[in-house]
Amino acid sequence: MLIVTARQNPHHWIFPKGHIEPGETAEAAALREAEEEAGVTGTIARNAGSVSFVAGRDTIVVEYFLLAAANAGGEREGRRLAWCTVDEALNRLTFEDARQLLAKSLPL
Repeated sequence: MLIVTARQNPHHWIFPKGHIEPGETAEAAALREAEEEAGVTGTIARNAGSVSFVAGRDTIVVEYFLLAAANAGGEREGRRLAWCTVDEALNRLTFEDARQLLAKSLPL
């Protein structure tokens, strides 16, 4: 399980995520963000679900995907990364909604 530190608060551990560019699918954005944020390339295995949160006046919905990684990647964009077991990720992820998404998306 890959988690990275958040750009705005490097004490927060999160899943890689980002904005969908015009003309890009959610799956293509997930692959691009994994490479940009952690240097990880691979293929989409399946949809893992979505999480929504409020940022200012906006409600943001983030769709997550399980990625079959082709490489281990490396630190990018000033972020640290960690490859964890599911249990380790559940303990390190900062936000409850991310922990719930992980618990629902994988058999433990």
